[in-house]
Amino acid sequence: MHKISIEEAKKISEIRNTIKDKKEDKRLHAIQLRGQGKSNKEIAEKL
Repeated sequence: MHKISIEEAKKISEIRNTIKDKKEDKRLHAIQLRGQGKSNKEIAEKL
């Protein structure tokens, strides 16, 4: 399981707030959720 630090999570959130491309935002959101320890099933349900 991959984990991300609080700083990395904040940076991803900042980047997501500036992205206009929905696909790219969705990918970053999935990375963010994976870093929070979410399973593939949980990520799929969320997205």
